[in-house]
Amino acid sequence: MSNASTPRASVTIFTKPSLSDIGACRLAQALGQETAARLAVAFLHDTVATVSQIPDISLNLGIRQPWQVYAEASSDLAAATEDVPKWHQGDGDLGVRLERALRRGLRQSDRAVVVAGDSPGLPTPQIEAALNSLDEADCVFGPALDGGFYLIGMRRCPEGCLRDLPWSTSKTLEACLGRMFELGLSPTVAPSFFDVDSEQDLHTFSEGVAAGLWRATHTERVLSAVAAELKRSTLPDVVGA
Repeated sequence: MSNASTPRASVTIFTKPSLSDIGACRLAQALGQETAARLAVAFLHDTVATVSQIPDISLNLGIRQPWQVYAEASSDLAAATEDVPKWHQGDGDLGVRLERALRRGLRQSDRAVVVAGDSPGLPTPQIEAALNSLDEADCVFGPALDGGFYLIGMRRCPEGCLRDLPWSTSKTLEACLGRMFELGLSPTVAPSFFDVDSEQDLHTFSEGVAAGLWRATHTERVLSAVAAELKRSTLPDVVGA
């Protein structure tokens, strides 16, 4: 498929579940649904900013609800993604939806990558390294600290390769790697990172900001505003926001 006009990779950012349904997540249980929704939009905005820095890719958004919901939540995010194609993830569990997005990406390029939209601060070079690893490997996973993954990339995506796997458990990545080996694919792993699912994850994020390990300006800004509004001593301070 490669030619002068073909992007080096298709990269799709997956949004979280509907903002209206976010109350079920651990972050909403700790901070409230409205705050969790504001943070989800900020996480996504920072992820878009990070991936947009990678040259020669086709950037897409894999959405779970009408994009207007996000656009109304943040005019800045709407402006930043005005020209970015939005694909609906469709029905099914995470594996089914990932397969659908990966195959669609492989119609755009020889490499398709899906990145989680809830890993603010994920360094751009880390994503680029994952892309480059597909020079040799059939697929790449970016391990998350909770046992899942924040990134998956493939050069070929066999039918059913992500079907009937344990999602949202500490064994998710292990099961996915096992499935790749079963199918005769050669997987590799990128450096670990984390997704923000809990208040403790926010502390991890803020500690990284304070240490200069990463920046995520939209998330930092929302955290500072929320801390001032809620006056919660447990909400992490964001240095330099």
